[in-house]
Amino acid sequence: MTAACPVPVDLPQRALRQVEVETLWRADRTALLDCGERLQVLAQWVAQ
Repeated sequence: MTAACPVPVDLPQRALRQVEVETLWRADRTALLDCGERLQVLAQWVAQ
């Protein structure tokens, strides 16, 4: 519950293909949503 949220993925220093952009974006978005859910649960627990 109290683990730090993951940092965004590192982008390679080259042009990315569309599939790479989508894959990296999805990884970041999923991590952000998961972290938000964890923090919301923790905030609700603290509020009780």
